[in-house]
Order: sequence, then structure tokens, then C-alpha cells
Amino acid sequence: LVVEVVNALTSAVPGLSVVPTLVKVFNRRLGDPLRRHRLQRQIDEEQLSVIVRLDYQTELLDRLPALFAADLNTAKALDKERPRLVLFFDTHERFWGEIRAVDPGSHYGRDAWLRRLLAALDRQSGIVTVVAGRELPNWDQAPDWKVEDLDVRDVTEFTDADAETFLVRRGVTDRGLDPSLLEVGRVRPNRVHPFFLGIAADIAVRAAAVGDPLTPDELAGSPAVDDGGKAVVERLLRYVDGDLRYAIRALSACRAFSWEICRYLSDERGYGVTRAKFDILSRFSFVTPDPQSPHRPYRMHELLRRLFREQEDEETRTAHAALERHYRKRAESDGATVIAEAIYHANQQDWHRGVNEWVATFEQALQFSRYDECWALVDLRDDLAIGSLWWYGRISSLIGELAARLSRHELAEITFREAVAIHGAATTEDNTDLATINSLGNTLQRLGDLLTRQARHAEAAAAYEQRTAAFDRALALAPDYINALWGRGYSLAVAVAYKLSVAGLETNANLMPQLNEAIASLERAIALAPHDEGKRSLLSAVEEMRNGLESKGEDQ
Repeated sequence: LVVEVVNALTSAVPGLSVVPTLVKVFNRRLGDPLRRHRLQRQIDEEQLSVIVRLDYQTELLDRLPALFAADLNTAKALDKERPRLVLFFDTHERFWGEIRAVDPGSHYGRDAWLRRLLAALDRQSGIVTVVAGRELPNWDQAPDWKVEDLDVRDVTEFTDADAETFLVRRGVTDRGLDPSLLEVGRVRPNRVHPFFLGIAADIAVRAAAVGDPLTPDELAGSPAVDDGGKAVVERLLRYVDGDLRYAIRALSACRAFSWEICRYLSDERGYGVTRAKFDILSRFSFVTPDPQSPHRPYRMHELLRRLFREQEDEETRTAHAALERHYRKRAESDGATVIAEAIYHANQQDWHRGVNEWVATFEQALQFSRYDECWALVDLRDDLAIGSLWWYGRISSLIGELAARLSRHELAEITFREAVAIHGAATTEDNTDLATINSLGNTLQRLGDLLTRQARHAEAAAAYEQRTAAFDRALALAPDYINALWGRGYSLAVAVAYKLSVAGLETNANLMPQLNEAIASLERAIALAPHDEGKRSLLSAVEEMRNGLESKGEDQ
């Protein structure tokens, strides 16, 4: 059954629904049990036929939260034994990654699917949802799918009592160490940082295991948080053997890792980490399971990875180079989606090289409709180091193009508006360049076209008016910039057309000056590039529009 499901998914043709194939597989393999399941869930043929017609890359993905919630609601109603069903969601801030500081307005779009799920769940039936993150979600202010019945609990740090319980469960047997271990992670009275306490506990457990137990005097000194955790990490590395010391630093280069990756790095770098030592490493408090990566089931704590990154740790940097080679070689046989990991490790060595390759690879994959490769790169975006707002905006705009291509209109609009906000932040009064303004104009055109396809003509006109204003700024810097003259003329003309479609011909008198401006901009562009037939054709079309409006005005 599993093999047939995988084959159905991997052989799906973009644009067609994969659901009918899966239904046939399940019906053939499961038969009566599946029919009983559908009857219990009250899924009739009409509902199933609607689901079957959904395209899995476009419509189905947007409907999944509601479909999952409906099935879960029914399951809970049928379950008379358990009073509660709890869903846990961790690391909520991962929805927006580094982009949060640039465009706060995009947050609601990034986690819309989670709000949709929460809104569709019957929480009165005993379904409880727990969402953990670093910041409070402002879901009551979201433009849609508001969530207002939040019960907010602060679990930022341990109390001293919680910390002492943690040390017992972690395996620290010498209670005389507790006060000193708590001081390592102390942030304020009766508050202890869990991450630093976990590393301190790892040090104590490891030191006892090698026959060199810690004493309170060895832990005396400033709390770990005073220097960002560098001191406590150095202590941890001092109490593990040399092979594990190298492995911790090297594996911090990975987004996620496995024993196979550890063995590869060990062989590549010449230190001997056995499977037994790897099992010891995987039990440290800063190594967590990564359920999203079944083939790479472990992940280093992000704070530890950041510490090594900020220190420019040589072993971590060398591991990035080795892993880049590893994934590039694997891409030759395992498919193009593996190249995303190679791009990540290239980016961590040289942010510009990695980002430039991300864009080039994405553009090629999009051109040839290799959507799985595109989505692998989308998944990578928030882990990239990006040293320029222009590149941030460029990447968001490309993701918007992917979503628009697949008719994921909501995602496309979110990412296009995100790109507009980022490019806008980059084109401040004291930092304006023509390339950024041009990118802003291109993204606004894509947003306008997307809104047009949804018959949202007034909003499309507003997008094109923003595009006109952007090119006005470009022309103030360079009056003969052809792209800006062309873009400005085109935007003015399209905005007129949209306004006419919304308000009708009675507005033509107010729009004639705008249309004349469009013609003037296009004429200037043609004067600078007289052999561009495309611009001449557009000018002719706009002049015909003006003549038509003039004649209609005379008739009225």
C-alpha cells in the first residue's frame, strides 16, 4: 500500500488532481474498512467527488486545513472515551524567519493556514490546541480568520523549582551541584534559561560519566547568559572527548542531520565518531528530533548553531564546505531537489554566492515547471543568510510568481505584497538606487496582474498607481532612464483602463490628463529607443484609447 501511494504521488502531473488515483489505490487495498470509515465520518459521495476534483498543487493545499479539521471534529464526536484531544504546534516564529523585522504586515499571511485550522476546529468538543513560540501572536488583529479566545501563558524561563526538577529528570545525581548549575543559566531572580541550564546539566552528566565529576567551585563565575552562552558552550566541549567535540561543531552546520551525515563528516575530516558515540551525542539536551526530516531525524538547537556561526567557528565553516560537496555529488543521482541543501551550505560560506544560485536555480525550475524543486527552494528561504533587502524582495517576488503560476492566489498576493514592502524599505530617501526601484516596479506589475485575474480592478489600479510613483522616483534620479519611462507610461495607461472598468465612461474627463501623461512618457521612451517596435505598438494602443475616450465624451 505504501509503495502504491508513493508511486501515485511521485507520478502526478502538475495541474491534475492526484486524489482520484489515491482513492482507487485505497479502495482496491482497503475495501470494506475504508467504506466503513467513510460512513463513520459521514463522508458522502458528493463530498468525495468534490475533493477528488481538487488539484493537489493548487486547490487541495488551500483546502487541507478545513478538510483536516472537519475530519478531526467528526473523529472527536465519535470518540466517547477520551474527553480531550490535544494538538501541539511548536516554534511558531518559523513561519516568517528573518523577514519578520522587515515586513510586520506579512505575518498574518504567513500563518493563515494555522488560523484557518484553529477557526475550523470544534474546540467546544474537547479539542485543545497548544501553540508555542517566542512572541505573542496578534491573531485578534488579523484581517481574516481572527483568533480571539487565546489563553496566553508565559513559559519563557524556568522557575528555580522547575529547574531543579529538570536537573533530576536529566540525570544529575549530585544535588549539591543544583545551586551552581542554576546560576549558570540565571537571567534574573527565580528565572533560569532552559537552554543554558540544559547544557550545564549535560556538562555535569558527561563529566560524571567519564569519571571526572564536577564540583560547585568549577561552576563558579558569571552566568552563561552574560556572554551570550559562549562560556557554557566552551565548558561543554571541554567535558566531551575530542571526536564528539568536533562532531558537535561540525553538525551545527546542518539544518538537520542523521548518523549517515555524521559518519560522512567524520570520514571527511578524519575524526572517528562511532555509532555508540553518536548515540551519546543524540541524547544531549541541545539535540532535538526533527519530525519534518525522516531521513535526517535530528537537529541542533538553533541557539547553539547561532553561537558557532557568530564565532565563525572554523570546524563549522569547514563542515559547510564538505556538506556542499556532498550534496552536489548526491544531486547527480538523487534528483535536483537535493541541490537545495548544497545551495544552503554555499550560502553559509558566502551569502551572495548562495543567494545568487538560489535565484538562478529557482528561475530555471519555474521556467521548466519543475515545481517540486521550486518548493524545496521555498522551504530553504528562511534558513538563508541574506545580506541585502534587494535580494530579500527578489526572492519573495519569485515565490509569488510560483504561487500565481499554480493558482495559489492567496499565497501569491501575500508574497507579492511582502516583496513590495521589502523593496519599499530598501528605497528609503537616503538609500535609493535604480535597480531596486525597477524591481519594485516589476513586482507591483505582477501584483496588479494577479488582482486583475481575480476581477479586483480597483485594487489592481492602486497597484499600478504605486508602480507609477516608483518610476517617478527613478526619473527624478535619471530623467532618461528608459525602463522607468516605459514602465511609467504603461502603468498610467493600465490604471486608466482599470478605473474605466470599475467606474464607467462617466469618469473619462478626469482620466484624460493621466492618459496624456502616459503617452508623453511612452513618446520619450521611443525617442531614446526608436527601433523598439513593442513600445511603438503600445503607444499606438494607448493613443487609440485616448481617441476612443474623446469620441465617447463628445457623444455624451
